Amino acid sequence: MLANNKKTFEVDQIVCGRKHKGCQEYLVYWKGFDLSASTWEPVENLVSCAALIDQFQRKVSPIPGANPFVLEHLEKTKKVHVKMLLGRKSRAKKSRSKSVGNDITTPADVKVSKTEVKTENGKRKELTVTPENKPKRSGKITPESKTKPRSGKRPHLSEGERLIQDTLLHEAKSFKAEKDGFTKLSSMYNESPSARHSNGSASPHKKKCLNRCFNGNAAVAHQLVLSCVERGYMKITLNNTNAHNLITVGMLEALRDCLLKAMKSKEVKAVLLTGNGSYFCSGLDYSTLMNCTDDTEYKALVIELVASIRSFLEILTTFTKPIVCAVNGPALEFGIALIVNSDFSYGNAKASFDVVYSKIQLTPIGGITYLLPKLVGSGMAKSMLYMSGRVAVLAACDRGMLLDMYGVNSFGEDMEKKMSQITANSGPVLESTKRLVNHMDQSRLETVCNEELYEYEQALLTKEVKQKLKDDWTVVINLYGDA
Repeated sequence: MLANNKKTFEVDQIVCGRKHKGCQEYLVYWKGFDLSASTWEPVENLVSCAALIDQFQRKVSPIPGANPFVLEHLEKTKKVHVKMLLGRKSRAKKSRSKSVGNDITTPADVKVSKTEVKTENGKRKELTVTPENKPKRSGKITPESKTKPRSGKRPHLSEGERLIQDTLLHEAKSFKAEKDGFTKLSSMYNESPSARHSNGSASPHKKKCLNRCFNGNAAVAHQLVLSCVERGYMKITLNNTNAHNLITVGMLEALRDCLLKAMKSKEVKAVLLTGNGSYFCSGLDYSTLMNCTDDTEYKALVIELVASIRSFLEILTTFTKPIVCAVNGPALEFGIALIVNSDFSYGNAKASFDVVYSKIQLTPIGGITYLLPKLVGSGMAKSMLYMSGRVAVLAACDRGMLLDMYGVNSFGEDMEKKMSQITANSGPVLESTKRLVNHMDQSRLETVCNEELYEYEQALLTKEVKQKLKDDWTVVINLYGDA
């Protein structure tokens, strides 16, 4: 619409903020426009959007003790919380009306109250309560009655803060822990010393359960890797959500099979790789190596893991059709290899990136040492490879690791639009273009991958790395934490 001969656009949502050249700016989604039309606007242009800015700031810097998940879904349960708020107000009014004039009383002001008590025989008996027979509190402090000392004044809370308190109370009462396989796996990793044998290894039953849960057969592996063909592209989804989308040996074989089917299918023009849950990929699963005590068996497991990685990388690096990565959360270790080997990647606001290998004394694999500097520059790549620091989504976008960033709730729809733009082109043209773009790098990438895998295998066979995996691997990838 026109206002004073100037176009005015309506703000749909504020999703991010930053300091740019000393000025505060916000990333704005515009109502009626595609998310690719989002812009950074200075705060002076958003004077009429104070409520949206306040809502964004509450999500970024909530009140101490507030749950960001509750704040994010506050709008969905607004009716429930409004009822709770109104009920709290009415209860407060009643309590204030009852307490008026009761602070200081004289014997003349005391009223005798009668209450009915139901006895065992079913008869009702009136009980008179007077100051003389009123039960008195004991002055003694017992362990049961001992509480923390109260502060002098209660802090003054705004209506929004009180509403958040009611929300947290409601969520705490209605929360139920999920019962899934991850809880069982967590207990296996952290079993008590009494559940282990004298030689320090896990019990045979526990070890058997771990191998079955993480490696499993082909049917289980294909359940952890979902694939479907829709609208001219194949969507491959990592579905190991109970373990933050760790990739097992069976999953590597399932991913390889999916890429082979996509390469042979004339219906598939491109591939979309993403993950379920709050993580994109936490890397490779080393649980079987951690729980192996026999040196001969450990060496056989390492050789099997390296062979599976090599077989998968041979297909990934020579794949003839475009690969798009939809990074829906943190990408760690081998997840970075999936991203750098794709043709381009997009991420949502929860995405982050960490190479991790140096933290567990391993060398990188998957062509990362060759492809990552080409994406983010030599200095940034060396920092990620040598020091393994976590890179936020905004820095990844600025450096070129991601083409664009989208909102969490609309990420799936945005990726469908991008894939429809890709598949609108001719399949043979897309394949020819990719072959021409990667022609000069193909032989070099193959050599680098082989050298990386050799160093990686030698490192895995050392006792230091084996002990490091047992001590720090689950902590480094935050296996039991949230995104």
